Amino acid sequence: MGPSVYGTLSNLLAPKKPRDTPLKEIMETLKKHYDPAPLEIAASYKLGSRNREKDESVSDYIVALKKLSINCNFGSFLDRALKDRFVVGLNYGNIQNKLMNTENLTFDKACQLSLTMEAAERNTKEFSSDEVPHNDGRICNVTKGSDMTEEIHKIERGKVREHEGRLKYQSRSTDAVKCNRCLGPHYATNCRMKNVKCFKCNRVGHIAAACHSAEKHNRGKIQNVGCDSEDDSDMGNVNSLYATKVKNSKFQYSVDVMINGKNVNMEVDTAADLSIMSKDVYEKLFKSVQLQKTNVKLRTYTGEALELEGQFTCDVKYNDQNENLIMIVVKDKGKPSLLGKNWLSTLKLDWHKISDVHKVTMDVEGEVQSLLKEHSKLFEDSYEGIKDYEAHITVSENVKLVFCKARSVQYTLKGEVES
Repeated sequence: MGPSVYGTLSNLLAPKKPRDTPLKEIMETLKKHYDPAPLEIAASYKLGSRNREKDESVSDYIVALKKLSINCNFGSFLDRALKDRFVVGLNYGNIQNKLMNTENLTFDKACQLSLTMEAAERNTKEFSSDEVPHNDGRICNVTKGSDMTEEIHKIERGKVREHEGRLKYQSRSTDAVKCNRCLGPHYATNCRMKNVKCFKCNRVGHIAAACHSAEKHNRGKIQNVGCDSEDDSDMGNVNSLYATKVKNSKFQYSVDVMINGKNVNMEVDTAADLSIMSKDVYEKLFKSVQLQKTNVKLRTYTGEALELEGQFTCDVKYNDQNENLIMIVVKDKGKPSLLGKNWLSTLKLDWHKISDVHKVTMDVEGEVQSLLKEHSKLFEDSYEGIKDYEAHITVSENVKLVFCKARSVQYTLKGEVES
């Protein structure tokens, strides 16, 4: 141990000295100082905000999600959390569409299916890049260094231009086509979703995103986990992770926020997309603020829909930060005010201060003095112990007596015990 580490250890153990401290305690003290445990709530927030980058492969994205989930302590909920974050943040249109139409989807199954489709798409692009037009209009495959290279150079320029113009026309024609079964750029007769059952109208032949029953309603869209758009599309149904109040939970973190000049205690919930407030809190503190209509649709973790009263824009102040943010008001009463990810992405919370609120502090000195005062006779110098009292130990006749060897005394304490 170097002098700098020893000096740090001495400061951490003060007023005790390192030479009088057991090795196990020294190791634990140094580990807490140099390698502190990561904050669970911060790890959950990072996982819930992680999306696949533009040029990131699916396998790299899977590894990144698993790494971020190490310190989240999800327990039995880990597979569901990884699956939901993987599907939402994949940003891969055709693969996401396939995953959302797969029943009994698990994280492992989603990963395997995504890797397979990504490899197939990559191979298809490689094959198509090696195709060139033949001089009679047909497509032929060419490998580098083959004799076919000489034949390619003999193609008439007019033929090549004719072929390129035909390809551009076909490309424009394909872009103008929109399938009414899955909204893809192809004809409905060739759509692979023609035998799929719609989750919205329960009819066979299209997916929920292309369901015509949605045109009867004026519906907005929310793209985050935990809130559904009025259009119950596949994306909303897969990821309804809106959290609810759990009594006596030791994992709840709260923070005081100034809203329109009034202090409101809110629970930090990294699983909720939007910040919400119950109707009774709104009527008590912000009744003068007029509510606006909202198209957002919220569901609890168990899938129950929350009735919304409306929303209002409020002036939020936290420490030295001032922001104008949207607050959703629910009709339920007695519910906690939740600080969701839409506020977390704007406000920078003091995570260390929030975590310290859960550290239990006790007045040890006061407890000791209270016990000494209550049993003061036991600690007097003239106390001679219990007198004129005979104790008996009652043992059942069927009990077999067991001999226990006396506990050995430490060598450093033997002198005090024997004296």
